[in-house]
Amino acid sequence: MKWDEGRSPHHNRSRDGNMRKQGSGFDRSREQEGVEERNMHNILNERFKSLVNRNLYSSIVRSILEYYEVASEKSGEVELTKFYGKIVKHIQQLKSREKTDLNLVNEYLKDVENGLKEACPRVYSLEIETKSRFIVSMKYPYMPLNLGLAIDPYMNVPFIPASSLRGALRMQLSLNNNDISHNDISLLFGKSEGEEGKHPGILSIFDAYPVKAQNGLFEADVITPHYRESDHKIGKREVDYKIGEHESKPNPILFLTVPSGVTFRAFSAVCDELDEQEKQALTKFVGALKNFSEFPLGLGAKTMTGYGVVEVSFIPIKT
Repeated sequence: MKWDEGRSPHHNRSRDGNMRKQGSGFDRSREQEGVEERNMHNILNERFKSLVNRNLYSSIVRSILEYYEVASEKSGEVELTKFYGKIVKHIQQLKSREKTDLNLVNEYLKDVENGLKEACPRVYSLEIETKSRFIVSMKYPYMPLNLGLAIDPYMNVPFIPASSLRGALRMQLSLNNNDISHNDISLLFGKSEGEEGKHPGILSIFDAYPVKAQNGLFEADVITPHYRESDHKIGKREVDYKIGEHESKPNPILFLTVPSGVTFRAFSAVCDELDEQEKQALTKFVGALKNFSEFPLGLGAKTMTGYGVVEVSFIPIKT
């Protein structure tokens, strides 16, 4: 076969008569993907050598910042989502190899308990055991990505923010206990900004930390959106049942969860002198929680899809 002068065997003529080079764009794309994979791999290996000896929170944040520095200018949402999935995989793999060490957490909680017993006349403990996968604070404000969990940067463990516990307890009492009035709940938990007569409640509630872990503290899970949220045309047709499944673009996204078999512990305390009405509200609260074994609506995020099933134990420590 003869080639015209100035033409290489890699060139061919397209249907419209224009010259094009076969495979070059594909090769460049493959090469760029290879560089991207190596960048991700190197960063993750450096930042996630260990979950026990390294700060997990810091490792996640620093790896994301480093990835931004080395990623190409064209890196966008797809690449970042892919990198996020690799972070989750790395954490899952390390979790399966390393023994969970909660000694530091238990020492910290013991110090909190002793401090509360010295400072407050009434102290209570709340133990929460996960019976399904659990996620809380998916949009934790101090994490650059929606990791799925609130992770304590000092303890190196997932935790349940006090605000989540307070909201769940308040909802539980509002829906499932006729003996506790709306006024009692306001006395216990206070009225937030925007409510008439804003005031703090008599109950102080603290963050919950894991004290036992049968299956480790972290487990990867996946969600697979089929339609791009940014594609408004497809979104509209999906709502109107006018879209075919062949037009969908499945995009698996990995995120972290807490597995079943993890027990969290939190404290609640009353540190002020109470009037008679507040004492009655507290007595009703303690009585209700003694028979309290679960959050019927679940705890944390995605409870309508089976997450956040927990068993609860309420233990008076000092009354």
